[in-house]
Amino acid sequence: MTVPVVMSSGLTEDEARLIGRLQHDLASYRKKNVTKWRYYDGDVELKNMEIAVPSNLVNVDASIGWGGVIVDALEERIDWLGWTADEDQADGLQAVARENRLSTEFNKVKLDSLVTGVGFLEVTAGGAGEPDVIINAVSSSDATYLWDDRANRVSAGLVMKQGPEGEDLLTLYLPDMTVTVVREHGESRVTRHVHNRGRCGLVAFPNKSRAGRTRGQSELTKPVRYAIDHAQRTILEMEYNREIYTTPQKWFANILPEDLGFDPESDAEMSEFERIKKGFDVAMTRAVILPTQEEDGKNPSTGQYQSAPPTPYIDELQMITQLLSSYSGIPPSWFGFHTDNPPSAEGQRALEARNVKMSERRCTSYSGPMDADVAFIVQSILAQRSEEAAVPTPEFMAAVSSRWRDPATPTVAAATDAVTKQIEVGALARNSVVALERMGYSDADIRRIQQEWSQESFRELLMLASKKELPADPLAEELARQRTE
Repeated sequence: MTVPVVMSSGLTEDEARLIGRLQHDLASYRKKNVTKWRYYDGDVELKNMEIAVPSNLVNVDASIGWGGVIVDALEERIDWLGWTADEDQADGLQAVARENRLSTEFNKVKLDSLVTGVGFLEVTAGGAGEPDVIINAVSSSDATYLWDDRANRVSAGLVMKQGPEGEDLLTLYLPDMTVTVVREHGESRVTRHVHNRGRCGLVAFPNKSRAGRTRGQSELTKPVRYAIDHAQRTILEMEYNREIYTTPQKWFANILPEDLGFDPESDAEMSEFERIKKGFDVAMTRAVILPTQEEDGKNPSTGQYQSAPPTPYIDELQMITQLLSSYSGIPPSWFGFHTDNPPSAEGQRALEARNVKMSERRCTSYSGPMDADVAFIVQSILAQRSEEAAVPTPEFMAAVSSRWRDPATPTVAAATDAVTKQIEVGALARNSVVALERMGYSDADIRRIQQEWSQESFRELLMLASKKELPADPLAEELARQRTE
């Protein structure tokens, strides 16, 4: 898909120059992203060397899904559970997250980030008849950005899409303003929305970013892609090896092709169908013919070659899985090769330790834009819409943080046992919300549990009152005595 160049007389010179630069970047990234998604989907074109498998025989669409295994192993351990804050400060943020199904939208973002190197969330104020805040995931093939190293956030972002009626939609996100261009039937409409939030409405989530490479890096690196190509060729070679040796190849000695019914002159006049049929017959009766040597006068003889097992190809594939395991941090068995003696539970956890650590690092890196940018923009919009909503001051934002599921995915019994021991030593209170979160309860479950605790406490007080076992209050007794006097 080519990037349409959108220029409009309604844009300022600086805006037009900035859009042109971002359009150029987006065009270059789109081609790379298509290649990475093909590796993830297992839809990579075969890079054949034409030695073991001739090019005219490559009619099998060999595919291998190890790119998806590598990415999904990380993606499935990263679960964003919402925002938390002191007291009730995150209630408005959580309401917006539920209304926009932000957990689902973030799942799209993290997959984009892991495959292409960066994912995007688009955070905007809702219009008439819409929610106060609208949050949508944006494909990394439809968005790009410029990074401000000093502020450590996006300084300008561009999103290019097509509308429901085929019109070109372009949105330029700036820290204090959003510029929208709609191009249809050769005409452009430019609108500007000044919000003065100091944040771009396009928030980037780079994967494995580093100094000088703020756009991030895909998990499908060049070594990983080469290993997948190698495995794809090996599988195809094993496929043809099976076809060749399904019918054992024969040999004939001291005989001429004419003795077996082959006529070169008639073969040249065959139709295409007859040629294909005869080729099939030859393949099913594959043979090597050694013509008669007149001087030795030996009698004709025949035999067959031994079939070759696919063991060398399987060993080669197993070697490739070990390479991919070192690149990706996931156990070789996840690529489909299991040993006769599987590891113990402790051994399996040791094999997964690196993958768990990588997932924890991603949670930490994704928390930055989710808390400092997405939460800030959401709270700013809420504060502009309602006087009751708090302004996102530095003190307010310092109390807001993202909550993630434990990437180590402990069992319910293990998590409960760990929390119980922390309560016993006094590190956590018995009715602590943190304890419930660590045991894996959702926000809805926590609210129900707290309601049940309140009802139980109220019932206990009523029972004490009915039995007149409430503790005496000296002040209340003195007031009662004065009233009776």
